[in-house]
Amino acid sequence: MIIIRPIEQGEADSWNQFVSDHSQGALTHLHEWGLAANIAYGLEVEYLGAFDDGEFIAMLPAIVIKRPFAPRIAVSLAFCHYSGWLIAKKANETIVRRMFVEFLDAQGIHKLELRQKGGPEQTAPGEVTLIRPLERTSEVLWEALDAKVRNQVRKATNSGLTPRWGKDQFEEFYSVYARNTSFLGSPVHSKTYFRILLEKLPAYTEILTIRLEGNVVAAMFLTGYKGQLSDPWAASLRQYDKLCPNMLMYWEAFRFGCQNSYSSFDMGRSQLGSTTFRFKRQWGTHALPLHYSSISLNGTSDRTSTNVYRSSQAHIVSRIWRALPLPLATWLGPKIRKYIP
Repeated sequence: MIIIRPIEQGEADSWNQFVSDHSQGALTHLHEWGLAANIAYGLEVEYLGAFDDGEFIAMLPAIVIKRPFAPRIAVSLAFCHYSGWLIAKKANETIVRRMFVEFLDAQGIHKLELRQKGGPEQTAPGEVTLIRPLERTSEVLWEALDAKVRNQVRKATNSGLTPRWGKDQFEEFYSVYARNTSFLGSPVHSKTYFRILLEKLPAYTEILTIRLEGNVVAAMFLTGYKGQLSDPWAASLRQYDKLCPNMLMYWEAFRFGCQNSYSSFDMGRSQLGSTTFRFKRQWGTHALPLHYSSISLNGTSDRTSTNVYRSSQAHIVSRIWRALPLPLATWLGPKIRKYIP
């Protein structure tokens, strides 16, 4: 008999082991990842397990978003580009999925948004994540890169830019991240959110900066899990664009991946044809489609919160946000960001 129930705090190790054993398990599925949203923003986190006669057969991590004057929704997983449920091969997926939705519905959560890696037959319109396979050594990877990319990395180095690794650079990372995010017209995450991720997942997180005469001009928050390195947050100061700090930063991240036996680098979500998509493609990446859907007891829809990012209203709000003074945007950002999954 299959039952659905919340996972207790004492079962975190069992939860994480299921993630580790599952072929689609990602860092964002880990118990600690969702806790960061709970601690930083006070958001409700649902960690649901499916058990068949006591055997753990499926899991669903979800963050519950309650906007003012709107019903609660569960997002698996908010603030990342993919997560979703994990179901053991032996389980009946149709039954388990239905039971997860029924459990949430009984809690007054009538919509579940799923963000998952998809195949050719199931894609979010235009949304992909860009993956760069890593070579056995950084020397082999360097030779495999396009000549234009190598020249831009050399330009950065010849301009005096240097990389530095270490979590002690957190404040400098956040300063660059906040400036860049404000320039792009988006609310920033809180410092607490990043700090919790660093504290709860020390073996899987790192910070890289690019410096000019000791000052940070670009910074990256990296995660690594099950052979895949990723940069969920990366930013640079626009006034230094001509020196190509982003090129050196990504090359240093790739080099780090090769040296530490990672098999691939996930450069994150982009919209097909966008500027960020073209930047990532030049590194020899391939596009992996993302499948985003909204599920309720009434059926499935492709309409999710991420559609809001591409709307005309979002562009208007972004222009207004860019006009805010940086201190105000940095203070106000986290108060709004918690509602934008």
